Amino acid sequence: MDEHHEHHAEKQSPLGIPLPVLLTVVALLCLVIGFFASSLMRPPTQPSGGATPTPSIDALQLQSKVATYLTDMLASQGAQGVVVQGTSTSVENGMYAVNVSIIQDGQVVQKATTYVSLDGKNLFIGQILDLTTPFPKPTPVPTVAIPKTAKPEAQMFVMSFCPYGQQAEVGVGPAQEALGDSITVEPHFVIYGKDYYAGAEEQYCIANTSLCSLHGVNEANEDGRQACIWKYQQPKWWKYVAYVNENCTVDDIETCWKTAANATGVNATAVEQCFAEEGVALLEADAALNGEMEVTGSPTLFINGVIYSGGRAAEDFKDAFCSAFTKQPAACNMTLSEAQEAASGSCG
Repeated sequence: MDEHHEHHAEKQSPLGIPLPVLLTVVALLCLVIGFFASSLMRPPTQPSGGATPTPSIDALQLQSKVATYLTDMLASQGAQGVVVQGTSTSVENGMYAVNVSIIQDGQVVQKATTYVSLDGKNLFIGQILDLTTPFPKPTPVPTVAIPKTAKPEAQMFVMSFCPYGQQAEVGVGPAQEALGDSITVEPHFVIYGKDYYAGAEEQYCIANTSLCSLHGVNEANEDGRQACIWKYQQPKWWKYVAYVNENCTVDDIETCWKTAANATGVNATAVEQCFAEEGVALLEADAALNGEMEVTGSPTLFINGVIYSGGRAAEDFKDAFCSAFTKQPAACNMTLSEAQEAASGSCG
């Protein structure tokens, strides 16, 4: 599936914002304010004749000044345990280029280059682009053919409240129903470790575990309940999930799930018992499978071991599943609804 991550890959601040993004956003705000406030933020101009001026500021002092300023700026935005350190300074394009490392809890989480005017007064954060050099053409990603088998197997990794994962479920469900027992489609859940949420475990992680989810602990709990329904009440799983996707939110799921269970014939008492006794183990197994199959985002769909990267309408999924048969069943000749927008995107 096309990749457009909602967010997550990088180390995050206690605000839930990746530190490099936080740094860039705050810096851009500072630049915009400065632009309208005074002429102090005017970018330096190249000297006549193209000669590079001799630096007149002590490099170590400049590194320290930049690092202290950025550290204080991050702290003012709520970042905790974050320190910016200057690593080197040079002169580029008529400005000082100061390389910095962003450190959280003693670990470097991002490196960046900042620019300072030659008078040492103005700080610029961003990348200098050479307008005379065209961007290189992207290298096409080779398409991997899905191997054919008598009974294809698919693994669908989602987060229960990732909108893109729910979109995939809306498409995969009818395709799986049309093909019936001729194909196996197993749902799994995208789980993150508690290291991503240091200091905010109560908000994102199941208590006393390292099982966390991008949209909060309510989502992690619902992932566990859905894993239980798949294990013990599998024929009702797709209808239950469709009801949850249509009627529940991550904020009300702790009560709404029982309404969904009643509406779709799921035994809620059995789900509660399974969740209490096996929920953690089921999600730990999925977390291990995430690592084994290198899954980091929702949705991720494997068909016979190959990642699917096509559209998300039911017809798209049906065609992909049918391409994996050595001998296609008659259901492959059916046409499913194509009304669903085959959008791209993922959480994680």
